[in-house]
Amino acid sequence: DFGGNYISSWWDAEFQKIKAAGGNSTRIWISCNGKVGLLIASDGTVTGATAAFWSNLDDMFRLAQKNKIYIKATLISFDHFKNSHANYQRWRNMVLSDEKVTSFVDNYVVPFTNRYKDNPYLWAIDVCNEIEWVNQDAAMGSIAWNRLQYLVARVASAVHDNSKVLVTLGSAAIKWNSD
Repeated sequence: DFGGNYISSWWDAEFQKIKAAGGNSTRIWISCNGKVGLLIASDGTVTGATAAFWSNLDDMFRLAQKNKIYIKATLISFDHFKNSHANYQRWRNMVLSDEKVTSFVDNYVVPFTNRYKDNPYLWAIDVCNEIEWVNQDAAMGSIAWNRLQYLVARVASAVHDNSKVLVTLGSAAIKWNSD
């Protein structure tokens, strides 16, 4: 985890393996479950990230550039909202409030975007891994679609207002792409 048990040599070796196998890109969860790195209060206000989080990401993006591996950076995951994670209620509180989503965007998404937008190996920002589960599963909050759509729209707008980086949304299954 960035801001947690980051190991630079592991990332360098992993990027070398991708390159040796003929690959040139990878999708990386920047925050796996919301336990480390990001600073979020119990009411859902995001105030930023730890110095270790940014330092670890700086190193990972340096290694990506060194190895010529393009990064699709997944900012958060449905895992943030799971009952089994220590901070799940904080993440639910964040997505349920326009004000708290704004804190997430202003204090995490925009700094992330501005920090890495000039690295040619950041090719896309993925808002959330498999966000559908946050709506579909009670253990993840069964949060209304309009709240999740609001989060995605605010993140995409902020990324586009600050860069030319592409924005995507990781889907759990192809069934979510149609009626």
